Amino acid sequence: MKNFEGVVPDGVIDAEVMARISQTMAEVISGLEEYEFKKATDSVMTLADYGNIYFQNHEPWKLIKNEKASAGSVLISCLQIAKALVIFMEPVMPAKMEAAWKQLGLEGSAAKCPSRKHWHPGSRPEARGPRDSLLSHGRAIRQRAG
Repeated sequence: MKNFEGVVPDGVIDAEVMARISQTMAEVISGLEEYEFKKATDSVMTLADYGNIYFQNHEPWKLIKNEKASAGSVLISCLQIAKALVIFMEPVMPAKMEAAWKQLGLEGSAAKCPSRKHWHPGSRPEARGPRDSLLSHGRAIRQRAG
């Protein structure tokens, strides 16, 4: 984030990233409703693997040299994945996910995230409202000490 002065860059979140997050959300909800916790966590780990591959394939460290806007879009897409991972894993690892929430510099708590308000039994992912950004552009990311 050093090239963006420690704030969430402007950019467009990749539609494929949002689709993968939505798919994972449906799988996590299904797993939790069915008390299939391994199924839910496996879905989250698949999203984490996707995020890693996405980051490596899009090479924002190269894009930043000539295509800063594209690099910003890659980074905000990756931050979107990171926030989704925290939200999805919060029921399983609440203390660790709260720490991760704070590291992302987000307000409130992962357990009370407005994005979770639609998580209730019997709801369908497509009925959960707009698939807008989980992160605000221009928001400071907490810098690691040292």
